[in-house]
Amino acid sequence: MVKAMKTMKVKTVTKPKTVRHAPTKARRLGVTSLSGALMAMVKDKGGRTDLSYQDAPKAAKSTMHLIPITERAGYPLKFPKGSVDPKKWRTCLKMGKERGGKPVIVDFTRPAWLPDDWGVGVKATSPITRAGLIPGNGGTYTVLMSPDGQTFYHRYAAEAYAGRKFTLEDGKNGLVRKAQLQAIQAVQLARAQIRDVQFTGSERVGVDPDEQFFKLLSTPERKCLPSKDAFHFCVVSARRASTPKGIQDIFMVQQQFIEAGVTPTWYVDEASLKDYRGLGLKAVVGGKLTAARNKALKDASRMGKACVQASDDISAWEYRHGKRASERNDDAQNKAHAAAQRFIVSPVAAARFILAKMRAAPEAKKPQLGGVYMLGSCSRTWAGDEVVRRHFIIGDFFVVD
Repeated sequence: MVKAMKTMKVKTVTKPKTVRHAPTKARRLGVTSLSGALMAMVKDKGGRTDLSYQDAPKAAKSTMHLIPITERAGYPLKFPKGSVDPKKWRTCLKMGKERGGKPVIVDFTRPAWLPDDWGVGVKATSPITRAGLIPGNGGTYTVLMSPDGQTFYHRYAAEAYAGRKFTLEDGKNGLVRKAQLQAIQAVQLARAQIRDVQFTGSERVGVDPDEQFFKLLSTPERKCLPSKDAFHFCVVSARRASTPKGIQDIFMVQQQFIEAGVTPTWYVDEASLKDYRGLGLKAVVGGKLTAARNKALKDASRMGKACVQASDDISAWEYRHGKRASERNDDAQNKAHAAAQRFIVSPVAAARFILAKMRAAPEAKKPQLGGVYMLGSCSRTWAGDEVVRRHFIIGDFFVVD
């Protein structure tokens, strides 16, 4: 007698595959884009097959690789005796074989309460082994690193290990340093996005040479090209020297003037004067907006110089040069804008360029106010003249002769 055997169906488990989505439509990048690029890299190298994530924009990815860990906000400010080198950060082995020993990469951000000798990093998380899993988010975790290399997922655990509560006073130095570093990174991101190129990983994006930019001027205009000493450079600001975002914007603008060999004067509200000077700025009381602008004009007049006034949150100065659009419609103007030669210039070069055009104007009565287009993209201007004499001058950046 042959006994029939009951067959059992074998359930096949298909391992999910990592799904990497292309970056979304290009937009103006911010410093958080660097953290996003870092997380995307960690996910990519983490070896997990159960993730679905969006790749980072090219400019953010290349800039992220360009910035050394010592220039990231998550890098400790102090190293007590026995501190672990952040290059050697690993998750604690006491977390278990599965979770311990994973590389921790220094992050671009930092909590406002974190002590100077602590750091912040990003690590890959372990894969989820649950059957039938659909690729999802996750894949990384931001962790706190103690001076001796211990890893913590939460503030309360880090405080318990340190034996005390962390306060905003603990993180004050780190907050200022974070703002300074992110200001530099914001400028690099803006310039990288203008350039729209992939970096080799060794160079930073600087401004185009002034000589190359000034070739766009006519012969009469070049004869009227002033030196940087012919200007009184001013930044009008108020109540921004005590917040993280405000400090970041301040350093972002200051850096670009300093890079061009100029130290601007900051016209600020009286109540915030001490805060601005505490950041190392050359600051004077300007009062409210109108009063500050008028004081800057009077100071420049007293010095016998042209007055340049800028806002406190400009990430880049860009100039595009090319053929006019063939038709006055969006498609034609966008095409002309995209094909144009791109110049990244300093605020000083921009001011010199504008004043040269003003002083070389053919009319007997020369213009006394010159400025820039009011939007971040000038694509809709490509059916008109390069320089016009009848439009609104925005207060973000202008020259008064």
